[in-house]
Amino acid sequence: MSNRVLLSVALLGLLLGCGDEGPEVPILFISPPAGSNGAGRVTSSPTGIDCTISNQTSTGVCSANFEAGTVVTLSANSSPGSGFTAWGEACTGASATCDVTLDDSKDVTAQFTLANPRTLTVAGGSGSGSGRSRRRRRRSDV
Repeated sequence: MSNRVLLSVALLGLLLGCGDEGPEVPILFISPPAGSNGAGRVTSSPTGIDCTISNQTSTGVCSANFEAGTVVTLSANSSPGSGFTAWGEACTGASATCDVTLDDSKDVTAQFTLANPRTLTVAGGSGSGSGRSRRRRRRSDV
C-alpha cells in the first residue's frame, strides 16, 4: 500500500470516529462500609442512583454514569429503626446530603446503624432461682 492510501484510510477513520472511544464518563459507586448494621436508601440528583443499603449489602441502582464535571447531590434516608451515621470515601460528614463533583470516577460509602440496638447480658453466678415471663394482654387478645 502506498503512503497516500494509508493516509486516506487513517483520515477516513478519524472522520468516522473509528478508534475514538470518546471522553471517559465518570462512574459514581455507592456501597456500605464495613461494620454497617442498619438500613437506608441513597438517591441522587440528577437522577441515576437509587441504592438500598441493608447491613453489609446494597441493592438497586448503586452505580451510575454521569457527565464529567457534574455535581451530584446524594441524599441518605434511613429506614425505620435505623439512623444515618456518616458518609465515607469521596463524601465526608454526617449530614444527610453530600455533593460530589465527578471529575473522575468516585466511590462513596453510606453508613446506617441500628437506632436502638438491644443487647441482653446474662451474668453468671452461684445460686438457684426461677422466673416467669408473662405477656401483657391487650383488649384484642381477650
